[in-house]
Amino acid sequence: MARVRAPLTCTTEGEWTVIQARPQPLPSRITTASFGLGACAAAFVALWIDGGFAVWFLAWPLATLPALFLLTAYHDRRRRVQRRPFAVKLGAVRLPGGQIIPSDRMYALNQRNTQTGRTVVVGGSATTAAVGQMGLETLRLLSHVSYTIEIAHDGTSTVLAGGLTEDQANAVATEVSRRSQCFAWDRATR
Repeated sequence: MARVRAPLTCTTEGEWTVIQARPQPLPSRITTASFGLGACAAAFVALWIDGGFAVWFLAWPLATLPALFLLTAYHDRRRRVQRRPFAVKLGAVRLPGGQIIPSDRMYALNQRNTQTGRTVVVGGSATTAAVGQMGLETLRLLSHVSYTIEIAHDGTSTVLAGGLTEDQANAVATEVSRRSQCFAWDRATR
């Protein structure tokens, strides 16, 4: 039986509660797209060196790995994924980088979706419209795993956790407000 990792863990270290919110994986179509990009790149290499199918077959996995890495890195940066944990105690939050923010320097706890405001144009020829529809569906799937929890402090905003589902983001915000007692987190006022 495979071990399931919790989407949110809270552990106690002295007076601090360390919160680790595990980012959700990207939609499977991102992986599928990287295989397609790898196949296209391998075909280009095979044609360029006149190597035929054998060269394409060997080059395809090698071309897929960088495509997968680049697509994942791009989308994780857009989703503002934070892999390091942060900590909370009564009246303070310790950011993922280690900086401690006392309650008198905190202004707000914000939940955002990093895909909000992005648009996809669907139109043109049948092929262009089909590609636009695929892009629209990918954006819809990405929006389900692109929530962040940010803390506004000192005239800036820092991501505490990103790449989350809406339920995970609500759980993180609830834990932060409950354990720090600095925010009155009310889901209805977001």
